[in-house]
Amino acid sequence: QDGEWLAHDWRQEGRRQRWTFVVRSDLPDGTPVTLQWEGLAQVPKTVALIATDSTTNERFSLRSRSRYTFVARKGETRLFTIEAVTVPAAPLVRIAAVQAVRGRGLSVRLVLTAPAQVRAELRTLTGRPLRVLMDTFVTQLPSVSLVWDGRDQAGVPLPRGAYLLAVTARDELGREQQALRTVLLR
Repeated sequence: QDGEWLAHDWRQEGRRQRWTFVVRSDLPDGTPVTLQWEGLAQVPKTVALIATDSTTNERFSLRSRSRYTFVARKGETRLFTIEAVTVPAAPLVRIAAVQAVRGRGLSVRLVLTAPAQVRAELRTLTGRPLRVLMDTFVTQLPSVSLVWDGRDQAGVPLPRGAYLLAVTARDELGREQQALRTVLLR
């Protein structure tokens, strides 16, 4: 129906807390039901809030959206959990080392503090994309290495000079961070 407002005091001690709630529907089949939340600015940035719909197993960060809609079935009882997880204050990703490769190219070592979807891209200094070096979910921690052969996306060798290495990481908790470094192709 048109929303019942619920609240909970989240100030429990500990690294991980979990709350479960149930949504019971007597609405006709096919009726969309929307759950909404607000006021997360009061929750410290070191706490990730993750919701799970047990029917679909969909997990999402409450910080990455302000509502969740599902299609109800008459008489359905739907179980949700919300988890509060303390996350490290350390950066999600950093470019730890860049070294010239014998011949032409670069070797890059990234350090991650959590499993994440990582996209590493080489760009011009003005930001125009030249080549995607990596776009994958990384679970091997803490470091991952990649090599760039000095070529653009079409395989054409790029001229010597300065370029921008842009690495974006997004973890399962919805945190996203970008690391940038100017690199020299010699």
